[in-house]
Amino acid sequence: SVLVSILGIFVLHWFHPSPYTFWLFGAALLQSFTSVHHMVLVGRNSLLQYNIGTALQPLLNLAYVYFFFECCGLKTLEVFVEGFFYSSLGTYTVSIFQSMRFYSSIGLVELRQTLRDMVRFGSGTYFSTIVQTINYRVSYYVLFWFGLSKAVGEMSNGVALAEATWMISNSLSLVLYAHILNNDNEKEQQLL
Repeated sequence: SVLVSILGIFVLHWFHPSPYTFWLFGAALLQSFTSVHHMVLVGRNSLLQYNIGTALQPLLNLAYVYFFFECCGLKTLEVFVEGFFYSSLGTYTVSIFQSMRFYSSIGLVELRQTLRDMVRFGSGTYFSTIVQTINYRVSYYVLFWFGLSKAVGEMSNGVALAEATWMISNSLSLVLYAHILNNDNEKEQQLL
């Protein structure tokens, strides 16, 4: 996640230098680390804590932006980007406390193997998600390039519907994964 964040921010800064680049790098890095903690919660069947942690970032961001936009009258892009960073930092901090109790039970040898497995299995999933996202986003530009601006709107609606459907199936898969992982009965594991 560190390497991907560095590479992504480097490419972003190379093609479009911005004062927000490092804020976004920090937020991306914090979200990567938070994601690891959230997967630990899922792996230990602590789904309520996972759901709280997942909902926390947008709520913190909304509160930050609302405060500065409405209460202070600072309606700027800087406030929004800083809010994104600080909400990511807050979520990361909470995720440390949520998952800390599970780390003490992992030995150094198990931790190495776990990290290896995370890199091996996670990188494939991560890569496929990036390709899928790029595929849809590039489709917008291709349609617009050929002058099919009406089709861009239709494509956007279709992608939003597909992503909503995938979100439901991903949530169900995550819950089933947690139940399978934490179930000692082999027959029940196979049924799930």
